[in-house]
Amino acid sequence: MFNYSIYVMIKKSIVFCLTILIIVLGISSCENQDAKIAKENQLSGKSIEFSGISWTYQEESVLKKNDLENIFVKDSQLHIKLMFVDSHWIAPRLLSTDILGYGEYRFKFDRSIHELDSLFYLHLFCQSYEVDSSQKMKESSQVGISLGKKRINDIMNKILYYARNDKESMSQYNSGSEYMRNEYTTHYISVDSNYVTFTSYNDYTPMKYNQIATFKTINRANPNAEVKITYPGEQPLKRASKYLRAGIELVPSEKVKNYKKNEIEIIIDDFEFIPLKKEESKK
Repeated sequence: MFNYSIYVMIKKSIVFCLTILIIVLGISSCENQDAKIAKENQLSGKSIEFSGISWTYQEESVLKKNDLENIFVKDSQLHIKLMFVDSHWIAPRLLSTDILGYGEYRFKFDRSIHELDSLFYLHLFCQSYEVDSSQKMKESSQVGISLGKKRINDIMNKILYYARNDKESMSQYNSGSEYMRNEYTTHYISVDSNYVTFTSYNDYTPMKYNQIATFKTINRANPNAEVKITYPGEQPLKRASKYLRAGIELVPSEKVKNYKKNEIEIIIDDFEFIPLKKEESKK
């Protein structure tokens, strides 16, 4: 004897299972596509291994000609140098060779961070990319932390959290003039599809009592009414996409003239990337 209620129950179960299967296959397909795009868009250039990650940079011909190095690893620490050669400054810029994606980016420094002069800035950032119709990546936006000294007292206390498309459109979230008291400091950038959070600590171990500053902003264009556009243009800010690389850059300010030294060296003790859990990335 035909039991209609059992038939309906079985039919619903089959539909439910097929729906789940389609969703799983769809997610898997997206993940495979993301991995394929990331692999096809690996950076080219000279690379160096640091903290278990490959970093890519462009080797300057003027340094090679003079047998100079401005990026190297020694005793498991990354050394980067801003060098004055042939009448101009050669600024080191590194990007993680692979796409790392949403997650937490942790930069740890030893005492050399205090060697920064008020005319030089160290940028720690996440470089975001857009993917065009031909599956090629191009730089679209950047969120990061800029470190330097205030000229007034020459103390390492200038911390700037920022988001920008390029030099024509940039939002600054100034943490104020908080002193980096310790020899060792840690700086975090946490990025997901909803928020970007910046945090700086006066130690390697993040605790509330040694927190220097923190700022959380919405990961979308012009995230709040208090955004300060500091460059002309005022183009709408682009959100940080899931295609993210870690970046490090040491640059001179435009005001630097007749500087007493011909190089500035910063040592990065460690870098760690904590990927976002899949369940968190779906929120």
